[in-house]
Amino acid sequence: MENSKEENLPDVTESNNSPKQNEPYQEEEVDPRVQKFLEILNVKAVEINDLEKKIEAQRAAFQRTLNELVPQLEEIKKKRGKYIAMASPYYKALDYLYKCRRNLQAKTLLYQQAKLDHEEAKHKVSAVEESFEATGGLEMTESKQESLNRATNKVNDAEHRKDLLEAEHKKVILSCSEAENRCQILKKNLKKATKKAKPFYDLKEKCNALLNEHKRQIEKYTRAIKSCKEEYAATLLTLELLSENIHESRSKLNLAQFNEDNTENDQSSNVGNYIEDLSNRLDNEFEIFNDEASVNSSTPSLASDIEQNCNIDDDPENENVADTSEINDST
Repeated sequence: MENSKEENLPDVTESNNSPKQNEPYQEEEVDPRVQKFLEILNVKAVEINDLEKKIEAQRAAFQRTLNELVPQLEEIKKKRGKYIAMASPYYKALDYLYKCRRNLQAKTLLYQQAKLDHEEAKHKVSAVEESFEATGGLEMTESKQESLNRATNKVNDAEHRKDLLEAEHKKVILSCSEAENRCQILKKNLKKATKKAKPFYDLKEKCNALLNEHKRQIEKYTRAIKSCKEEYAATLLTLELLSENIHESRSKLNLAQFNEDNTENDQSSNVGNYIEDLSNRLDNEFEIFNDEASVNSSTPSLASDIEQNCNIDDDPENENVADTSEINDST
């Protein structure tokens, strides 16, 4: 049973950090808020499992008490059943007396607290009145009047509560007194029976005290489990909402990054196309230039002839050549 309960509340960190689940996200860091709530879930899961174990232990102790003491009670009852039945009115009256005494103790505490509250309220009224009298009644503003009225109302309420608790206290005192008188009368009339039945009722009282204590512990642990489970459920819901928000934020971020990458790719492709087009144009221009250059080299232009003649005239060595040609002509 314990194993099944522990399986219902596994360690959240281990389950979330398993290689199979987190394999695609090994490089991603866990959000600190998520880690915080995961730790809370793990703590609450451990607390719930521990409390369930304690409840099982108390239930086992409850059953052991029954198994040990009930047979003893049955054995005594077989031997002294007659006296047990005769003494029953006395022990019932005695049980009622114990309840009256516990009730009297509680009422006494409440009554004493009511008297203290009443005295404190009267003291506050006296302080406000003294402050008013010290100024000769010249500084009684509306706020001070309201303060005095509130203090007076508190005195009246405290006095009313004190009177009610005083009446209840007196009533419980009377009940205790009547219960004590009844117990004394029954004990006197059933002296032999109460003496013979005492072992049975003493053991029964012990058994009831142990069983009530186990029951009280079980109820305490049950309330604690309920509180832990409510906190666990609330934390789990918060974690789910947080996970959805984180997932949505990451999706938006990935979409924005995707759009940005596409924009960069479009821009780079446009630049590439422009460069390619420019390169093709340059290649075409270069081919045209080469064609024109070849044509010019095969048919010298008039400008090149003039330039050549000018260069010949300017060159001193060409002058010698000219002279030599003249000599040859004369010869």
